[in-house]
Amino acid sequence: MIKMLKLAFTVLSLMFFLKATIANADDITLSNKILQEFEAGNLTKVESMINDFSDSSLKDIWISNVVLAYFESGNLDKTLSLSAKMQDPAMVELWKYNVINAAMENANCKMAKDLISSLTDENMVDLYEMSYKTVC
Repeated sequence: MIKMLKLAFTVLSLMFFLKATIANADDITLSNKILQEFEAGNLTKVESMINDFSDSSLKDIWISNVVLAYFESGNLDKTLSLSAKMQDPAMVELWKYNVINAAMENANCKMAKDLISSLTDENMVDLYEMSYKTVC
């Protein structure tokens, strides 16, 4: 009886391992395809492909890459909307800080003001409100 239980446990463990390995292999293949599209500058296509990941960590990594590309190109609206899809609330907040800074640098005071009120850290709200009064 114990041998049967050990055998059953071994078979179930092996099945789980194989399933996890296949999912990881699919994610690696997807990541390679996304890399090709990313390097070609097809960010919209990359955005849609990111949703196919089974691993949320890989999904967040690729979201971060695309968010950075949008930010560097000056597309603050896309930066903000895509960063909101990240799993880590601290990363979402960090990207809000970056967008606020860029918006104030570009005299986009309405965007900056709207974002300042959405921040969760009251100390940062106070700091950005002072900056906003100075810049805008």
